Amino acid sequence: MEPKPDLKPASREASLLAAIVLAIAGTICLAFSLYYFLHLRTATGLKLLGFSQWILGGCFDPVNWLWLWLPFTFSEIVQSPKCSRYVWPFMLIGFICIVIGWYGDGWLFEPPKKP
Repeated sequence: MEPKPDLKPASREASLLAAIVLAIAGTICLAFSLYYFLHLRTATGLKLLGFSQWILGGCFDPVNWLWLWLPFTFSEIVQSPKCSRYVWPFMLIGFICIVIGWYGDGWLFEPPKKP
């Protein structure tokens, strides 16, 4: 992957701070997910697991990941690091977990009733 010539590399301090904030937020979300799993609220636990996957995936490209969540931003602002390709598998797994959690809660459509 060729770096875009008009983008500068992110500062180490900004990347490190953003990665630490994302890692703490993802860990907190993962802890709440496990809490809900242990209390047999699996749909809520799955949704939180999906959100924690999204947040933890952002640790691989923290500055661009945080920037793209702002409204009306569609492009990267700094050069992506080499490990930024690992963001998308985390996002895919997180999205699948969230959709399954929505199905369990009945948000997408009502799950089949047990006889």
